[in-house]
Formats: sequence, C-alpha cells, structure tokens
Amino acid sequence: MYEEQRKGSDKHAEKRAKYFEEAEAAYAAGDKEKAKKLREKAKEEGEKMEKSKKKAAEKIFKKKYLYLPSPRNKIEKVIRSYHLKECIKRSDFH
Repeated sequence: MYEEQRKGSDKHAEKRAKYFEEAEAAYAAGDKEKAKKLREKAKEEGEKMEKSKKKAAEKIFKKKYLYLPSPRNKIEKVIRSYHLKECIKRSDFH
C-alpha cells in the first residue's frame, strides 16, 4: 500500500536528484546559466515531490483509518451493507 501510493513522489525525487547532478556538472564546466536553470528545475521537482507525498499520506490515512469505530462510520457500514428500506427499518427513524 505504501509503495504504491508513494510512486509519484519517488519519481519526483529521482528527477530532482538528476537535475541537481546535471546542475553541478554544468557549473563545473563553467556554464553558470545552465546550472541555474537546472537548479530551478530541481527545486520545482522538490515542490512536486512534497505535494505528492502529502497526497499519498492522505490516501494512506484514509485507507488505513477510515473504518475505525465511530458513530458515523457505523452508519456508513450499515448503509453499505443493506438496502435503503432495510436501513430505515433498522434505524431509529422508523
């Protein structure tokens, strides 16, 4: 579950690392303008990575903890497991 959700952030991390390496090589070769552009791309990938990590964490949390016992979740489980008429009969509203 974790690896599946974190694939996107891993890809961004790899791209970020690649851009940083290329930026170092460009700087060492004396091409400061290219190095600056590559560092900016690396920074953008880092921001995308953080957003992707946040989304993954939310999805993991929802999958893992959505059905913890609470009144609302109990009602949702009942509704999913019965037809509407059966839910009404079993509820306090009939």
